[in-house]
Amino acid sequence: MRQSKFLSRNRINKELENIFYYPLTIVSAAMGYGKTTSVENYLIGCKARTIWVSVLGSDGSETVFWKKFGEAFEKLDKLTGEKLIKSSFPVDTLQIEETIDIIKKVNYENDIVLVIDDYHIIEENKPVEKLVERIVQAKIEGLHLVLTSRTKPKLNYINFVSKGLCYFISNDVLQFSKKEIKEYFELMNFHVTYKDIDKIYDYTNGWISGIYLIMLGLKNGLPVTEISEVNKLVQDNLYRNFNDETKKVLLELSILDNFTRNEAVEVLQNPKVPKILESLMAENAFIQFNKETGFYKIHNVLLDFLRKELKINNMEVKEVTIEQVSGLQSRIK
Repeated sequence: MRQSKFLSRNRINKELENIFYYPLTIVSAAMGYGKTTSVENYLIGCKARTIWVSVLGSDGSETVFWKKFGEAFEKLDKLTGEKLIKSSFPVDTLQIEETIDIIKKVNYENDIVLVIDDYHIIEENKPVEKLVERIVQAKIEGLHLVLTSRTKPKLNYINFVSKGLCYFISNDVLQFSKKEIKEYFELMNFHVTYKDIDKIYDYTNGWISGIYLIMLGLKNGLPVTEISEVNKLVQDNLYRNFNDETKKVLLELSILDNFTRNEAVEVLQNPKVPKILESLMAENAFIQFNKETGFYKIHNVLLDFLRKELKINNMEVKEVTIEQVSGLQSRIK
């Protein structure tokens, strides 16, 4: 969700400065954390030469992606763009190397940032993944690739990070701090008390879209946790995308404030839980994990949504799970 007023954050701009020090920067966060807006405004602010490829509407097709890719290049370098458009999508090693050669011939005297926005839409496409990896490996001096994605890309970015080829920006970086919540409300000409800021931060954990909707609700006199638009945002953009098994696991886990992996398996009696948790983490699906304690925690906004879903639709699941939790707690004691 993008707003007409944008809070420029020096902290985030400092993070984004790293774009110019790495062949690849990944900005990975769940919907509503301001990935695209932050990158776009930073690049405009520093007057960077930018090639912007939006993957929206590609439906995961490399053919559509390639057309968008060539057209985006054409806006900055007409000759290169025309060559890319005339050639077909590179499907083998030879064609990929020919594509890299075309891209290398661009004038990079002033650095160029190549942004592939909403990369998660096409990340399942292996040929595109292979091309992206090869562009990074080529280490073209002056070319910096940025991927914005709702998920952690399936390409081998961990290897790139270890080799100093990739910088990674996550939810934890993009989320609003309490200070930034205050500054945002001031930007929107809405007064809020420090007590309200604490409540908003504790509830949203800095989720930007949630903060905006809460502000609209507060203007209408609604308490922080009783704003229906937040739940609708979660329903339409997050929950509806889960398969039935994942929904059931989340609903059953939602009665727990936090849990370890073993507790989740024992409570639900479901050996698939670890794999589901890993998948949710990879998708930035509002699941937090504390490495020091080993505890998982569902984001408060999603947790509130799940508990309301239980109350409205699935009381039987809740009752069974409560009995399981009570038994587990008694065994732990």
